Amino acid sequence: MLLATIPSVQWDIGFMISKTIKFPITHIAIVINTFGPFIIIAISVALLTLWRQPPKILKPQTLLSRIVSNTGIIIIYNTVLCLSNFIFVTHFRRHLMVWKIFCPRFLFSCMTLIIIDIVIIFVTIGFASGRVIRQVDTIFWN
Repeated sequence: MLLATIPSVQWDIGFMISKTIKFPITHIAIVINTFGPFIIIAISVALLTLWRQPPKILKPQTLLSRIVSNTGIIIIYNTVLCLSNFIFVTHFRRHLMVWKIFCPRFLFSCMTLIIIDIVIIFVTIGFASGRVIRQVDTIFWN
């Protein structure tokens, strides 16, 4: 689990591809290493919705509505995490460790929420759901 403090970020992953810092490659490797699990979960919502579903339920309208509701649950969960982190940052604003523990956790949850929203909107609902629904439609109904 990432503790979301600056020392806990795995900076060495940026140097696995090259020995020196190269602008896009090093930064992309660090971002993928940090936010990779969240991106994978956001992309796999469409396939997890299909898991163990009988063919009667797999009509395109019901399948799309289930995918949208499952992605909505993920977005609501991450929004609640971000909101609770915001509440604790404002509550502990006079605490000595606010800039070392609470604020980095809040910033990490905000970045996670933004990345999950972007991936869900553009990749999961915009691209993956259409492909999955087309494949299920050709397998079971045509």
